[in-house]
Amino acid sequence: MRKKVITGRHAVIDAFGLPYDLCNDGKVLMQVLKETARESKSEIIGEVYHEFSPHGASGVLLIAESHLSFHSYPEYGGIHFDLYTCGTEEDFSKGLAYLEKWIVANGGVARVSVIERTLEVEVDNV
Repeated sequence: MRKKVITGRHAVIDAFGLPYDLCNDGKVLMQVLKETARESKSEIIGEVYHEFSPHGASGVLLIAESHLSFHSYPEYGGIHFDLYTCGTEEDFSKGLAYLEKWIVANGGVARVSVIERTLEVEVDNV
């Protein structure tokens, strides 16, 4: 017999209506990921980002619980964020709430989809 086990939560956030300069600043966006990680009580273990020419940036924050990432489109005033963690639902929700508030505070709109990541395992293994 198999049982579904929730192994994490994965949020995909499309942020739009944001200022060009904000979307084009990889350093600022990495700081936003770091604060999101702190709010979700995640342990940061690595980071990398890249600013593109003439515009745009991508970044990944590796956390012990999984990852946070972004890819920006300044020419459209948008940023795609990805938050995935195997931490508690409460901690995940705090990180997601922080990011949504940051988007709105900067004049943007956040469209959020959350997926529960699952595995099917034999009952004997649970």
